[in-house]
Amino acid sequence: MEIQNEKQNIVDPRRGKSIWGGIILITVGTFLFLQNMDLGVPHWVFSWQTLVIVIGLLVGLKHNFRGGPWFVMILVGTIFLLKDMGILTFDFARYGWPLILVIIGVFMLTKRPSYHRNREYRKRRWDDEAYKDQAVKRHEKVADYLSEDYLSATAIFGGVDRIVLSKNFRGGDVTSVFGGSEINLTQADFEGTVILDTTTIFGGVELIVPSNWDVKMEINTILGGVEDKRAVELIKPDPNKVLIIRGTCVFGGLDIKSY
Repeated sequence: MEIQNEKQNIVDPRRGKSIWGGIILITVGTFLFLQNMDLGVPHWVFSWQTLVIVIGLLVGLKHNFRGGPWFVMILVGTIFLLKDMGILTFDFARYGWPLILVIIGVFMLTKRPSYHRNREYRKRRWDDEAYKDQAVKRHEKVADYLSEDYLSATAIFGGVDRIVLSKNFRGGDVTSVFGGSEINLTQADFEGTVILDTTTIFGGVELIVPSNWDVKMEINTILGGVEDKRAVELIKPDPNKVLIIRGTCVFGGLDIKSY
């Protein structure tokens, strides 16, 4: 009886993802609907700036206000909203974007480092540098070669290029906000099931995976797109190598490829 009650109390994480995706989708739809109605309220109430702020708050609530995407969305939405309302009158093109970049930089410097990203950094640093040197000698594109088991990549107003070398890959998280991320997992390996969390907001993510990985997507898309571009004849899924991709894609795109 106790075991049955414990099972009933277990919350399926996929259900949580669907709930948050539904909330964000309802919010976007409501804003678009009310924006076209003459309700006699200030125009900024249902503006795109306010929508960006609300989505930022929802993303923050979803992740317990960890990470930076929610902060960036609220910051950008607030500045554009204040300018649209006439409260900020300075030349935004000249001063606004530099100010935003400075604030984001300070936020990134003061952010608490992740345990997963640093626990084996010193131990494997030399291995990563060796792979980089080999790539340079072969005149290949130089990216960040990571032998760490846990991947953490964040692209905000920029780009991130990662090549994962771990043979005991344990998943990770990829965040792209107004930026792009290219994650190459063709040299990585694992046994069992791993989860990769993705957050794509006004950005793009490209995942390159081995053809024998069984990829399952559990992503909520809102005015965005997720596409598996792998050739069907090249896909030979191994039931012992299951990669589950979860997350949210808002005004962005995520592509999966194999070579």
